[in-house]
Amino acid sequence: HEGQGCDQAGREEAHQVDEAAMQTPLQFSPIPGQSTTNIAVTAASQTLNSVAAPNIGRVVLRLCNVGTDVIFVTRDATADATLHMPIQPNTCVDIPGGPGVNTIAVIAAATNSKLYLTVGTSGL
Repeated sequence: HEGQGCDQAGREEAHQVDEAAMQTPLQFSPIPGQSTTNIAVTAASQTLNSVAAPNIGRVVLRLCNVGTDVIFVTRDATADATLHMPIQPNTCVDIPGGPGVNTIAVIAAATNSKLYLTVGTSGL
């Protein structure tokens, strides 16, 4: 019976791995001719203006926080650490872009991070 328990545990573990493989993020593809921009994040709200997102397919803005601080971002003109979306250190997130989205604002509690923004499309 002991061997059966191990076999059952092995099947459960394999099943969990299969589920994890199915939870893949959207396929991101940078748009040719669009440069990645960046800004040093400070304790004052700053903006990346003129986020040129063409009106093609499903436009996605990939935001990457490179550094040691949690940063807070929004598509509004001013970021607020108590209201807006946090991005953990050394993490990227994708948010919808497109016409009308031309500003990303960012703020942090310290100055140890940089926000990188790349305009692309998603695979779905």
